Amino acid sequence: ALQTLVLNKQRGILDVVAIKAPAFGARKTAILQDIALATGAEFINSELGMTLADVTSEQLGSCEKVVVEKDKAVIVSDGFTADAVKARIEQLEKLIEDTDSSYDQEKIQERIASLGGGVAKIKVGGATETEVNDKKLRYTDAMSAVRSAKELGIVPGGGSVLLYLSRAEFVDAVKKDLRTEDEKMGAELVFKSLSAPIKQIARNAGDDPSEVMFTVRNKEFGFGYNAATKVYEDLLKAGVVDPAK
Repeated sequence: ALQTLVLNKQRGILDVVAIKAPAFGARKTAILQDIALATGAEFINSELGMTLADVTSEQLGSCEKVVVEKDKAVIVSDGFTADAVKARIEQLEKLIEDTDSSYDQEKIQERIASLGGGVAKIKVGGATETEVNDKKLRYTDAMSAVRSAKELGIVPGGGSVLLYLSRAEFVDAVKKDLRTEDEKMGAELVFKSLSAPIKQIARNAGDDPSEVMFTVRNKEFGFGYNAATKVYEDLLKAGVVDPAK
């Protein structure tokens, strides 16, 4: 069936895209059932004697948009199956309560997140193509930072935490666990590089990197340089943060 699909695509007969099913075994079946539910389609199950050859248009589903990448696909629902999706989420939440396995609970939670997760469209505009591309990079960077922050939380930003970790007591603590000279040399290079972000931030703001670094070094943890306001302050309170990951 896949070869026929590819052939029809190449000949321009069908405008289609094939997506590899996620996961394996019973979990794959469950996720495919979730997708069928969210799109209003019927799950074609070969174990029940169902085949693609017998599928009719009434068994197909619909959605607003599908974005397919190499390793993932995002299906944006058109909203027609909202009630069914809500009922499935409630069913899965009950299933989590009845499941003792932390692994199974995690996987069920992933299904809930996939079913209930919203998708936002960010439209980027600009006067020139260069400006648009620059904004796209900024938005992409910001989204990656938010995803990382959701996983492990946030820390004071502005390069202050990395500079804090370059203090002698941290360097000495790490070196104690290193055995070879190569390891120690590598660690030394890493520690020296920890001051690079705050130097570059100061340089970009038109300030003296050495002065900024010296001042922040003498501040307690959490305090740093806010390049936007040119003020040394509690960066968490000021909203200047980085993902901990």
